[in-house]
Amino acid sequence: MDLREYDYIMRRPDTLPRSSLVSVKRVLVRLGSSNAALIDKVLATGYLEPPPGYKWHGCYKINLTRREIQAVIDDLVKARDMGVTGVAPGDKDALQYLGQYIKYGYRLLEEVPESYEDYKARQAYYDLRDISYEAFLNLVFDHPVAPKGNTREQWFWKVGIDFWIDWDKAHIVRRYTELFSRSDGLLARYSKDKLEQGFWFMMSGSLDFSVEKLLNDDELAIEFKEELIESMYFLYEKLFFEEPLDTSSDMWWDNFCHPYCVPGVKDPINNEEHRRLQDTLFRTLKRVLALDSEICEWAALHGLGHLMHPDTERVIKDFIKKHPELTEKQIDYCNNCIMGDIM
Repeated sequence: MDLREYDYIMRRPDTLPRSSLVSVKRVLVRLGSSNAALIDKVLATGYLEPPPGYKWHGCYKINLTRREIQAVIDDLVKARDMGVTGVAPGDKDALQYLGQYIKYGYRLLEEVPESYEDYKARQAYYDLRDISYEAFLNLVFDHPVAPKGNTREQWFWKVGIDFWIDWDKAHIVRRYTELFSRSDGLLARYSKDKLEQGFWFMMSGSLDFSVEKLLNDDELAIEFKEELIESMYFLYEKLFFEEPLDTSSDMWWDNFCHPYCVPGVKDPINNEEHRRLQDTLFRTLKRVLALDSEICEWAALHGLGHLMHPDTERVIKDFIKKHPELTEKQIDYCNNCIMGDIM
């Protein structure tokens, strides 16, 4: 069994993750139902071992008879109708999703699982191993724009394609660095809304080839990560300098800086790779801060506030000295960035 077949198994109506089964059991125990033992049976005998390389917990085959499944559903309906109160904190989440668990149960009884061949035919397959620059740009940016505020409708959250991608990480890093270094041409190709959505894809943890996922990929050599970070400077110099889009230019650094920050400005990082990447982020943010653009300056300050590098205070205080025109409110924000007291 490969990753793609296991992905198919995970999505069948006759399998569930451990967390859902445990939540169902909590409800049954709270109800005083003897059918909680049926969930124990599934947990004891139904585990389907994932293949090597699978990143998440595996799933469980619901190896119960139709009568047993119906008995569990009846108990869940009873718990929902009773409006069970006085539950422990851990049970509250289970009760909150009762309707969903009931729906799972009826789906298990009524839905005929599609074949693996049919499932494969529905998947969008991406071969990114030698993707051209033009095709890569379209992959990132050329999608319908989701309604504002409805982030889960964005293309990169709607498609579960990680197992249907063949790609070379180093090649994708080169494509991103090229995209950043040539970002002055993006406005001529795509609408601002499409660009905004594309940059939020890069910041997301939705798919393995997003920038956020690459920077947190333990298998990717640190030299590639440093190259990727350093190239982000050009994104500000060539695109965000005058066109901040919506929120992406200001929020760009959040997910990239958080893994490499430390609790206090003076605290060292013990992990050598993390320390190198924190230093690379810091140098890049300093370069962005030096650009003669308020958009770039405040985005860099925001990033420095999240990164919490040991030299953050010195750099931001130097920025304040060089800008006597700053208002009291702006100076307060700079000081908040020094302390990491920002959203």
